[in-house]
Amino acid sequence: MNNEIYIPPRLAQWAVIQGSRVLTLFAVLQGAAIIVTDAERWSAPAYENALLVPGAPPTWGGLMLVAGTVAMYGGLAQLYRFISTGFYLCGIWCIFFAVLFGKAFFENEDTSAMGLLVYSFLTLMYVGLGEVYRNTRKARDAAEGSDT
Repeated sequence: MNNEIYIPPRLAQWAVIQGSRVLTLFAVLQGAAIIVTDAERWSAPAYENALLVPGAPPTWGGLMLVAGTVAMYGGLAQLYRFISTGFYLCGIWCIFFAVLFGKAFFENEDTSAMGLLVYSFLTLMYVGLGEVYRNTRKARDAAEGSDT
């Protein structure tokens, strides 16, 4: 029994592109919002370890803004290497927050697991799309006879 769902290739491409645009925009807006918002918003126990990074929270915002901008540039210029790199960087950023929120959840009974779940999910989305674009580039290069 085949459990795979058939999705027409054009519809699948559209879904990947739209999902990529949403996640790219989220990364850019998340980074910018962290940079411009007051540090008091990071007063919850879940942020204690994140604040140990020099210059936090703007440092965290800047990292996500750069990662999202790399992915956005790649999308606009149709450079799959930039898209996948930007998404991998976003995934790394999110996994740090998943770990930090998870640590806070297990150490503090007043902390929710929601941050752990959301950032874990976002990590999977960013890394998954990074892989899609990396493998698409590799397949395109192989079809064109290029090894770049």
